[in-house]
Amino acid sequence: YRFFCDFAASCFCSEMTAFIDEYQALKSLTVVALGSEDIWREDVDQLEPSYMTRMASNNGENGIGYLALANRNANPNSKSLRLQTPPTVSILETAKAVYPQYELNDDTPFPVAAMDKLVAIFSVFVNSSSYTAVSLPSSMVLRIREKLGKSQLTLTILDEIKDEVLNMLYFDVFTRYTKTK
Repeated sequence: YRFFCDFAASCFCSEMTAFIDEYQALKSLTVVALGSEDIWREDVDQLEPSYMTRMASNNGENGIGYLALANRNANPNSKSLRLQTPPTVSILETAKAVYPQYELNDDTPFPVAAMDKLVAIFSVFVNSSSYTAVSLPSSMVLRIREKLGKSQLTLTILDEIKDEVLNMLYFDVFTRYTKTK
């Protein structure tokens, strides 16, 4: 992945891979924040057992990925949640898989604990005045601005942008990358 990111930078497209990295970080932050105000959870044993089974095997119903338990601060008794799902899986889909007991839908707002990260993503990658703005269709940017103006900060607000960025990466940058290898 790092080689691909370096190649994207040589094509002047590093903002796209950076957006995907930030989207993934926001996804993890959001999913954990939905279950707790604390990003680092030590109560991993209280997660729904069927969820742990589904996520431990990469072949769950949705095939959306897995949950990794990682040691934090070299303390073997302290565990943190590190969520890893492919970028093609949305924040909402991931949250639904993690928390099937919640009624999550397209209108579910971002948790307060994830708002700073969400605003930073908009400021850096969607704001046309930003040097690292992703080249997006103007109609898409207008729809996003309209939602922002109405304070409709739902879990799906970045989906259209994420899909557009993944398409641009796959059909343009990745195609050129494979020709160099």
